[in-house]
Amino acid sequence: MLMALSRDRLLEAGPIDTLCQHINDLGFKAEIVRGSVVVSPMTTRLHSRVVHRLTKALSPLVLQHEWELHQTVAVRIPPERGDMRLPDLLVMPSDDELGEGQVDGAACLLAAEVCSPGTRDVDYRDKPHEYARVGIPLYLILDPLIEPPSSTLMSEPGNGYYEKVTVVEAGKPLALPPPFGITIDTGVLFGSVGEKGDVLDEGGEVAGVQEVDRADGLVRADVVEGGADPAEGRA
Repeated sequence: MLMALSRDRLLEAGPIDTLCQHINDLGFKAEIVRGSVVVSPMTTRLHSRVVHRLTKALSPLVLQHEWELHQTVAVRIPPERGDMRLPDLLVMPSDDELGEGQVDGAACLLAAEVCSPGTRDVDYRDKPHEYARVGIPLYLILDPLIEPPSSTLMSEPGNGYYEKVTVVEAGKPLALPPPFGITIDTGVLFGSVGEKGDVLDEGGEVAGVQEVDRADGLVRADVVEGGADPAEGRA
């Protein structure tokens, strides 16, 4: 469940950025959306495990290029002043001036979100447009809540949406374009962990890869109630 707290109600707590940092330090996830602080629950073991495996998969390349991996750095989301999103994992070039814990989207290489029950619709519906609008080159959604789990890679941002979407079911390779230039084994990302942490039969058959030309119509039918088109909110 998400909880939204208005900016006016939180003025006494000090600067809103500082408040969000305190909330994040407690293990929750705080983002600022249209002037309100939106707090997500603590992550589950499954969520943390998928983030860890993605971090491990990207680490050799990150070390090679002297990039950085962050789980506590927020991305500014204009035009609303102060709005920010906190990706589950952010890849970016080394930045010695990252003092305030926030960056512009154009300074990032990849943002990744791992779906949780309370945030899944936002990951698919809202964040693709926000991340594309601020110029994040690659947006990766890892969804362990469906069977089989899936990886959705969005690329080529422009005009508030991503031009290309690749959907890969667990067990199939996922190619990350330059500057990454690597292929990730999605079976490693999800391992043998099911939706509730159960051990799955790893000998099962896996499906193929789907590619979509434009992401403005991307919506999982079971994510957004009524099958709403996320493009409706695009400027």
